[in-house]
Amino acid sequence: MDGIINEIISKNKKGDLESLKNYLEKNQSSLKNNVGHISNAITALEPREHSMGICYLLYTKAVHQPDQSFVSNVELFFDSYNASQIRDRCADKFATIVHKYTEMLRNVKQPARGIVRLQKIINTFCERSSELSPVHPDFVLLCLLSKNYKVCEA
Repeated sequence: MDGIINEIISKNKKGDLESLKNYLEKNQSSLKNNVGHISNAITALEPREHSMGICYLLYTKAVHQPDQSFVSNVELFFDSYNASQIRDRCADKFATIVHKYTEMLRNVKQPARGIVRLQKIINTFCERSSELSPVHPDFVLLCLLSKNYKVCEA
């Protein structure tokens, strides 16, 4: 896992995000094998600077072993990610993270906890209020489950 973290940091410093994306794609099996160490690995990265790398790590965790720390890891990421790194290179993985996050909040009966974060994501990714994103269904679900209908209308 240290090698992957070092590559994320190194390739980000060089601004070589396309190469980083290819590296992370090729090393999905290594990420899967180290899924238990992802929470610790994320702490070595800065969300604004290493958004794509963190997105790949959280995606692996979402798909293979979401645990108690997943929700808090995701919330820290959502609070300060770099949208351009996500939008251009790993939006599909980001949407999977959002969906798993929503599912876990639903399971622990805390849907209101995610509303503001998902609303912020929607505002970041949609240029016009008439656009829909892959995050919208999860946002609406959390609003309905928490009976927060006014926010859902906005």
